[in-house]
Parts: sequence; structure tokens; C-alpha cells
Amino acid sequence: MTACSLEAKRLFHSFAGTGEVLRGVSFALEAGCVLAVLGPSGSGKSTLLHLLGGLATPTSGQVLWGGQTLAGNSQEQLSKRRAKEVGFVFQHHYLLEDLNTLENVLLPSLIGNQKDEARAKLLLERVGLLERAKAYPKTLSGGERQRTALARALVTKPQFVLADEPTGSLDKKNAELVFTLLVELAHLEQAAVVIVTHDENLAQKADRIIRLEDGMIVE
Repeated sequence: MTACSLEAKRLFHSFAGTGEVLRGVSFALEAGCVLAVLGPSGSGKSTLLHLLGGLATPTSGQVLWGGQTLAGNSQEQLSKRRAKEVGFVFQHHYLLEDLNTLENVLLPSLIGNQKDEARAKLLLERVGLLERAKAYPKTLSGGERQRTALARALVTKPQFVLADEPTGSLDKKNAELVFTLLVELAHLEQAAVVIVTHDENLAQKADRIIRLEDGMIVE
């Protein structure tokens, strides 16, 4: 992994009928660094996260993972790289109701043919859910579900973790717990982490903060 693990270079992005959503966004993020992205609704935060994760292609500009541009990768290549290198955490946990907690955490490693039950259990222990490993999502609280999703995002030892409003649906106590765990585990795993949030107080726990307005970094 290079010093600049995740990099955005002059990212512009437009949607038909809505004009430019991102206008020249640039930053570089080192391994083990947590970046919080603040900004009002419609400022381009989620679009930025999709571009960083290779889920969308910028109108112009480049996204680099470990110093290598994503431009030129086929969808199949990007899919394989995402499975190995990127962990996603969303506001809604998207747990599979037919799988228990441990099985949900293991799911990304099964897709990548890298099953590591010992690591999954270690992550569940770190998020305080090892005793709930055999429990099913319907029996978990909102905070427990989101902590399960956090462990799932980290199970493949991703180089990059991208979190889109991971605490938006949680109460204050669970929001602080999940955000703090994400920062701590990211530092421990030496992942480059981008967290989109509306919460100014939680953002202060990150190593860096940028603010988006009208598709541009304003501070």
C-alpha cells in the first residue's frame, strides 16, 4: 500500500437533467487515516462515495486506489477488486434475515472465497457481539445490527472503508458507539476510511474533515 492509499483527482460528475453534482473534488488519504465528509443534503457526498468505491465512473477526473487509477478497469475487474479491497458501511445495515450474525459478517469473505471464521469472531468480539454470533437479525437492536454491518465491512481486511451515514438511523448513544468503533477499528486495521455524516460532533472524532457545498470542497 502506498503512502496515499486513496486519492481523488479533480473529480467532476454530472447526472442527466440535474447538472454537475461534483465540481473538481480533490484529496489524498493515507492508510490508517479517517476522513469525515460533511455537507448539506444534495452537496454531492453520496455521489463522491460511489465514485471512490468504483460504483460509478466520474464524468472527468480520476480515483486512485493505492496509486493505481480505476480508469480502464472493466466492470468485472472493478467488482473483483471491490470484493478484496473495499468495505462498505451504509445507513441501513442490509443484513440478510435468514443468516445469523456470524454468517452475515462472513458473507463478503465467502463471496471472495476467503472465509476466515476466526477473524469474523474476533471482529464480533471487538464490536461487543460475540455472544450474539448465533442470533438472527430480527432479534437484534438497531445498534447491534449496525455493529454487525461494521464487522462485516472489515472482515476481508479492506484497504478502504466507505461509510455513508452509518449512524443516521441510530440514537445518540449507539451513533457515538458505532462511529467510535469504526474509527478505532480503522486505525487498528490501517485502512483509509471515508465517513459521510451530518453529525458535526461525531465528525470531530475523525483525523480529517472536509466540507462539501454545491459539489465543491469549501474547507
